[in-house]
Amino acid sequence: MVYGHMMPKYPLADFSVNLYQHAGTSSESMCLSPLSLSLALAMIFYGSAGNTKSQIKGAMFGFSSTDQQVSTYMGEVMKTINSTDKTFILYAVNRLYINKKYNVSDYYRNKVKDKLNSDIAMADFSNPRKVVSEINHWVATATHYKIKDLVTTSSFDANTRLAVINAVYFNSKWLKEFSPHDTSKGTFYVSMDRRIEVDMMSQKKLFSYGETAECQVLAMRYIGPFMSMVVLLPKERYGLRRFEEALTARKLVQLLSSTTSTTVTVKFPKFQLQSKLKLNSIFESMGITDMFRKTADLAAITGKPELFVSSGVHEAFIQVDERGTEAAAATGFEIMPMAAVPNQEVRFIADHPFMFAIIDKKHNNILFLGRYVGRS
Repeated sequence: MVYGHMMPKYPLADFSVNLYQHAGTSSESMCLSPLSLSLALAMIFYGSAGNTKSQIKGAMFGFSSTDQQVSTYMGEVMKTINSTDKTFILYAVNRLYINKKYNVSDYYRNKVKDKLNSDIAMADFSNPRKVVSEINHWVATATHYKIKDLVTTSSFDANTRLAVINAVYFNSKWLKEFSPHDTSKGTFYVSMDRRIEVDMMSQKKLFSYGETAECQVLAMRYIGPFMSMVVLLPKERYGLRRFEEALTARKLVQLLSSTTSTTVTVKFPKFQLQSKLKLNSIFESMGITDMFRKTADLAAITGKPELFVSSGVHEAFIQVDERGTEAAAATGFEIMPMAAVPNQEVRFIADHPFMFAIIDKKHNNILFLGRYVGRS
């Protein structure tokens, strides 16, 4: 991805799609936060140089991007996180835990505080039980106790040098709430040989809607003018895997951006899911390899060359019901808005596996990206 002087719409779309496609199989429900993970990588980026920095920058924005463009976009991410909008709650917390035998440079400590409002903790990894207790308490507090056991004692040992810890929490009500009286049991088609019964919410109101030959697109707004959940429902009942494999950043941006207002009958499942991802293998599959090896160039963090990332973990939680969403813990074609087809009833029946994204349209950020397949 190459940037000119203008910030592209959803600049981390490539990063989000790559994360999504490397984070699990289409047979499992899953959610992750590209916004929050970009912050975690940015913390490493600001302390990196050479090939280590190039790999991080390449995975996030493309190898032709500049350091200034990275800083500009991360500024937009921070605008979402630091929003004073009282209609939603968003916490994204990132912290580096560094082995206490190292001294963190004032340059680096001030840089991540100024750019990312992030902090650094010194840890005695020879006492993993104490480190685990501290990390899990910090994460649980930040996520309103939706995520309680992010790490375990097996996550660290005395040789651990640096750990990236990341969590995100989002809570907002629907602009158009579903009535519990209209919720009823319905069939969800998990696969060709499995069906389950779910609580299916229902309403018929004005929504932002669009469709392509492959899928229907529904945007359900939260209270406030900028936050929405966008649901991508394949027209083929068991077609999510094929849809995901063909997904590109350009397609995702078009799908997130090209809906129009029309009356839609919506049936949508209540669901709750929680995902824990080991970042090492995911990032390495995306070309970010050096920061996990002894060849990592992270000397700007401590002034010493032997620092590298020992482990990284990301966990996300999401709950969708009649009132809204609580979450803790991404070849083009044209969108054909259904509003262009007059007098046709639009039905959006999410009774089979689908993708979803929670987005901030004001700052063009993808907060969450995930799939629901009827089981977590």
